[in-house]
Amino acid sequence: MTATSDTNRGFFRILLVLETVAEHGPLNLDEVTEATGISRTAAFRALKVLEDRGWIRPQMGTGAFAVTAGFVGKLRRASKTYEEIDNLLPILKAMSKEHKVHFDIAVLEDLIVPRVVESTRRKRIDDPTGFFESPFVLVALAAEDPRMRMMVLKAAMDSASPEHKEMIQSGEINAKIKSIGSQGFGDDLLNKSVIIPLSGFGSFSGALRIASSLTNQPRLEVVKNVAETLQSGSFPAIPARFSIQSVNT
Repeated sequence: MTATSDTNRGFFRILLVLETVAEHGPLNLDEVTEATGISRTAAFRALKVLEDRGWIRPQMGTGAFAVTAGFVGKLRRASKTYEEIDNLLPILKAMSKEHKVHFDIAVLEDLIVPRVVESTRRKRIDDPTGFFESPFVLVALAAEDPRMRMMVLKAAMDSASPEHKEMIQSGEINAKIKSIGSQGFGDDLLNKSVIIPLSGFGSFSGALRIASSLTNQPRLEVVKNVAETLQSGSFPAIPARFSIQSVNT
């Protein structure tokens, strides 16, 4: 058996245990073993991984495992995030057709353990050392209040590269974020695009890249006009430019 197949089997067991506890819990180790059909040792390991993640915990007195409020909250936030993005999609599709632009959406999935999902490509950045390599990250943080932003930067310090640690400690990263906030978007001139912040109703933060769908044409002004329209305050999941500036003053 290959290492990959071992890993996949381990992930399957963890998900199976989580689904079982979520649906039928609270359950103790023996009940999890019986309900899932996996070995007692494998069930114990899966429960330990989930407990370490803070997704389940044993109840006082019985020791039976149940999902935590934190895990339920994550599910609700994830559902709300993509619900709000789904509400944006018809608007974005219409603008894409009218102005001949295209959009890429990214979501900061967890602000304490920095992670980015570029939803149009299903690309996930799990490794914080690559966190600041994403063109979406600083723009997404521009719409966050200073307290939350510093929590993210502090979390990123744990696994950041030496170069990025120095940039965080010196305040260079925060200065870049404030600069983005003052103009309301991040420039990506190489790709003739701009990136504007997304901010749901306290449920998520992210960024939206706007780029021309026509090649070899100077279309940056059109792209900026589309960004201005989206940041007019008429679209709930996209913060108006003045609100971004107020966060970063």
